[in-house]
Amino acid sequence: MKEEFTPKGLIESIIFASPLPVSMNKLKEFLKDVDEATIDKILNEISEEFANNKGIVLKKSNQGYEFVTNPLYFEEVKKFLSPKNLRKLSHASLEILGLLAYKGPLTMAEISFYRGTNSFAPLKYLLEKGLVKINGKKKVQGKSSTLFALSENFFRYFNINSLDELPSIEEIKEIVE
Repeated sequence: MKEEFTPKGLIESIIFASPLPVSMNKLKEFLKDVDEATIDKILNEISEEFANNKGIVLKKSNQGYEFVTNPLYFEEVKKFLSPKNLRKLSHASLEILGLLAYKGPLTMAEISFYRGTNSFAPLKYLLEKGLVKINGKKKVQGKSSTLFALSENFFRYFNINSLDELPSIEEIKEIVE
């Protein structure tokens, strides 16, 4: 049986090969001959096909569509990758990510102020790992300071779609107290 070139196969391939989620706008822009309703229908078909006992699923997030590990297998896959390929985040790195999640974007001085210590090394590590990104500049006392924010990789690393999925400050205080 000869394979046929189809919009569905192309969309599936694009999403699989893309290092970042693929938005509907990007798909519409690239697939000029395919209308949005058809693209949406194809995405729903792909999603249904990968929802039935598959190791990967098609995930829709604020950033777009991407193939991710099925949540059923996520912890086991994480264990498989963890010892060799993934370095755990330090306490300092987690503090910075928390600050950026709840108060960001922030300058290095603001991050260091909230933490009470110099944050250069852990912030540099987070930038290198792609969990934090540079998000413009901010005027502070007449000087221009770099702003840091969470990157798209942060959401992928922690398997969340948006900051709305994180507990509120009030909920955290209730748990801690």
